[in-house]
Amino acid sequence: YNEYKSYLRCYSMVKMEEEENERSLMLLGSETDETSTVNISELYDNIIKLGPAQYFAWFISFAIKATEFGEVALLSVLIPILRCEWDLSVNFEATITVMIYISYFLTVPIFGKVADIYGRKPLLILGNTLLSLASISSAIATDKWCFLLCRVVCGVGVGIIGSGDSLMLELTPNTHRVTCITVKMLGVYCGKFLVSLSAYFFLATIGWRWFTALAALPCIVVTALTLLLPESPRYLIVSGEEEKAMQAISFLSKLNGVSLPSNLRVTVYKSESLGRIKDVFAKNR
Repeated sequence: YNEYKSYLRCYSMVKMEEEENERSLMLLGSETDETSTVNISELYDNIIKLGPAQYFAWFISFAIKATEFGEVALLSVLIPILRCEWDLSVNFEATITVMIYISYFLTVPIFGKVADIYGRKPLLILGNTLLSLASISSAIATDKWCFLLCRVVCGVGVGIIGSGDSLMLELTPNTHRVTCITVKMLGVYCGKFLVSLSAYFFLATIGWRWFTALAALPCIVVTALTLLLPESPRYLIVSGEEEKAMQAISFLSKLNGVSLPSNLRVTVYKSESLGRIKDVFAKNR
């Protein structure tokens, strides 16, 4: 009888262990199958982090600003020559410069909204393409009015680039965005410096038309490099294109050598109170 009781006790203990193992396996399976949800900012800060993907985006941001403001600074070396060639008045010289900034000022608010509809990357490509066309067209301008029109197109291109420039920040972890802005601003000053330095060595030799046309080459190169960037995952998620967003995130993680968790789902914090001018001045933002 005692042996029988011992047998029953052992059998029940084994049965309990088997049931416990089955429950553990079921729980483990449910945890594995469960979708992991993470916010896009947490994804950048804790998973993707800082790596080659961000360095590449920063380099393109630097190059974009260098070419963008190099085109703007081009006037400072061309105006003295054009003054003699087309007999420019002081007022017309000022008009050329002012029209660049007026077209820039009018373009940014319009294309800021366009960037929210069609994405950041298309605007960067469009803006750099317009800068290239403006530079080439300026080189073949037949009179001062054609040249003025080309410079207006240049201002529009600069404004469009400024509207899509948030792409670089949106590809960067929050803790490193100040560095991204610093690199970008360095491009502004380097672009101006390189235009002045190039004019010192080559402008008198090749002439202002060839010099202006060659200024389009960096814009073309930057446009080609921009094609290699992914669209902003943040924009894609907000736009409801989660599949494309995951493709962009996978591209960034591969560049950084990071493995993404399985069944990952990325979200974005949304607030209906944001997006208004007065929110810039609100407290606790």
